[in-house]
Amino acid sequence: MTDILKEIRTHLINSKVITDSECKFNITTSDDEIVCLWIYGGYREVLGDSPTIQIKVLSKDARQAENKINAIFKALVTNKPIRISTINNKKMRIVEAQQPFFVEKDTQQRFVWVFNITVTAF
Repeated sequence: MTDILKEIRTHLINSKVITDSECKFNITTSDDEIVCLWIYGGYREVLGDSPTIQIKVLSKDARQAENKINAIFKALVTNKPIRISTINNKKMRIVEAQQPFFVEKDTQQRFVWVFNITVTAF
């Protein structure tokens, strides 16, 4: 499962959507701006047959957080009916993709935006 997270992270960095220093796995820090890739439903293991990954953007600038999550979504999810995206030159089948949505303003006054994707093949 972590190999999928690494491929997604590398793809986003190579596409210049995020920087290496702002992207974390399964953890948030106190930085003003951060992008987190989470294994949804388990720390290191997938729960169920299809791995679900949660992408979370936290930023003190509301507009910047929304723009960043939308850019990440567009870099990962195609609008094709079968939803096959090419991530880091590998095919990834996305069974389900949620549109990005605002979750909350956290205790550090950062705006939190999230979306989930469920992957069946990589």
